[in-house]
Amino acid sequence: MLRVKLTKRDIHLLYDLYSNVFLSFEQIRREHFKNCATSTVYNRLSKLIKAHLIVSRNINLSANNLLAKDVGVIYFVTQIGLKKLKVSWHGEIFRNFPAPINLNNVFHDLLLTDILRELKRKFSYSVSNTKIMDLSKLNLDQIPDALVIDKKSNSNLAIELELTAKSKQRYREIISNYATNNLFDRVIYLVKDDGIIKKIGGIITGSGNHFEASEDTGKFEFINIKNLLKVQKSEVCSEL
Repeated sequence: MLRVKLTKRDIHLLYDLYSNVFLSFEQIRREHFKNCATSTVYNRLSKLIKAHLIVSRNINLSANNLLAKDVGVIYFVTQIGLKKLKVSWHGEIFRNFPAPINLNNVFHDLLLTDILRELKRKFSYSVSNTKIMDLSKLNLDQIPDALVIDKKSNSNLAIELELTAKSKQRYREIISNYATNNLFDRVIYLVKDDGIIKKIGGIITGSGNHFEASEDTGKFEFINIKNLLKVQKSEVCSEL
């Protein structure tokens, strides 16, 4: 095992991997190695892998209208890396083991990371991926993809990323759970198309297929993720 002296950037990278469960090479490069050559990024990641602090795994995701570049590899922190992080990181770390990865949801979770970063950058929100949180004491009937604290309004937001529509019955259950939960002041649905908005909104208001975007949906709000990711995708395209 290679011995590596961790830099401040390494520590922030380990925490980023821990807090988002895993990251693509592009997500790592853009966040932690701005203006660095690709070879520099690969060399540093290779050293962290040889030190058993992080691990890579091959996947195969092609670029599309939401994903700016192909993703061939994801990286995640190891148990050894998490132990090192706990010694060096001054913030709170909830887990004793890295969060498990669901390979069936890789595309969803990569997008979630991009979106949460954009929300944090754009609105200065405090954002947490629920996969790394201890939610046992909250006794939640519905666990969102992420929790957001809006410090300006002192409110808690539940984030749900919807890439494919669920059944009407499932949405009724989810909406009922959120509607009766006082922990969340707002529930933000991040969706990829207006069809999902229409389906969920119709259930919330009782309008069904006649739902209009102007209708009052109470604590539930909708954001089209294509609009959120426009800036990021244009930046990536300008580098190609």
